[in-house]
Amino acid sequence: MLSEQLVEQLHRLNRAEKLRAVQLLVNDLAAEEESLLKPGAVYDVLDWLIPART
Repeated sequence: MLSEQLVEQLHRLNRAEKLRAVQLLVNDLAAEEESLLKPGAVYDVLDWLIPART
């Protein structure tokens, strides 16, 4: 959970600093997701993400 103090500090960052913070967090998330994927494994496409065509 984010503390009020952290949220306040994030709001005070300038644009470049906010983008850097987002980049850092997205890179962390990508690394976590990558560790869940096994080399050579086959994964099903999530059909519900693709709109049905009629």
